[in-house]
Amino acid sequence: MTREEEEDLMQELNRELKAKNEQIHALKAQIAAMEQEEYRRKRKFDILRQSLRIITSKKAAAMSYKID
Repeated sequence: MTREEEEDLMQELNRELKAKNEQIHALKAQIAAMEQEEYRRKRKFDILRQSLRIITSKKAAAMSYKID
């Protein structure tokens, strides 16, 4: 392999490495966005669960008041 061929190969390998690093960076950003979305969904679900618990307890208290 000549010196020129070696340099061409190195340049090609460097381009591939750069492309793969960019892809890794993009995938990491996508994972971070998905994790944030999961956190938001869990938080929303917890809020809904708490709201349901509050509504249910108020209904039970109102029913108890009417019965007494």
